[in-house]
Amino acid sequence: MHDHAPHHHAPAADASAGQGEPALAEGEHAHFASGGPIPAVGGDFHDPPKSASELAFDGESTPAKAKQGGGGDIHIITAGGLRHLRHAGKAGRRAAKELYDNSNAYIVLKPGQHVPKGWNAKGTVLYPSYADFAAVAHGGGLPKGIEAVVYDNEHWQQTPPNEKANPAKYARMFEELAHSLGLVFIAAPTRKFFKGDARYADIIDVQLQDREIHTGSYERALRHDAKLAHHLNPDIKVVGQITSNRNHLDPDHSGNIGDGIHKAEHDVLHDAPYVDGFWGYVYQQNHESVHAGTTILKDLAHEKEKGRKF
Repeated sequence: MHDHAPHHHAPAADASAGQGEPALAEGEHAHFASGGPIPAVGGDFHDPPKSASELAFDGESTPAKAKQGGGGDIHIITAGGLRHLRHAGKAGRRAAKELYDNSNAYIVLKPGQHVPKGWNAKGTVLYPSYADFAAVAHGGGLPKGIEAVVYDNEHWQQTPPNEKANPAKYARMFEELAHSLGLVFIAAPTRKFFKGDARYADIIDVQLQDREIHTGSYERALRHDAKLAHHLNPDIKVVGQITSNRNHLDPDHSGNIGDGIHKAEHDVLHDAPYVDGFWGYVYQQNHESVHAGTTILKDLAHEKEKGRKF
């Protein structure tokens, strides 16, 4: 997931392309269990193989019901992504305020970064392991003013083998430590660890970036995972993640990234009744992806200004 391994006992460093997506200012999150889209005859796509959580959940064939009231307004972004949005002209600055200057917004920070002065968002830090989080917390190294922590347990080496082998145990330990410090616990697991994390997290990020341009597949998987999360933990909040990575928005490199942008926006708006918000990941490895990300967020902010909830 990362270009560079994180410093030991510190919030994770930048991510490398191809492994995953939430939280670090430069990277991609993993989609190991769900797999990529499988070409079908005629150029269409079948759904990716079902994840471990999908296969394990007896209620998989029953669609999730829309939440009472519909829509959600938890919005998560990295500080790097927010910086790009605020630098994307007047519309970008307006979108940043609209989406992320409120008490339901979470801004994921790296060392030395801060929530913009005067903003009402929650400063958030990310750890790829419980061991790193515990070391920092017990050593008094948590940044001042932090209100939330992300457990980014993945298949990578930054998550230790013992945590991978028993994700529910370490998610519970992460929860207990986070709550003892008065922090919101956000889980951003690879799909193999989704069930373990969902039992204990306050908010869980559903990583379906490999499906986002296949809107039917994205919708079915997101509804399923939201239902699974609520089955395991009735109080959990669920957010769906989208990415601006051009390799997801335009996987065949046809140059038609605009179609991928439209589909990513559709994923957020159309599926809003089934989740509590979204993580808008601005992928920062190239200009085309950054521009796509700021375009998506500006368009979504415009919809929010018109009264849409997502």
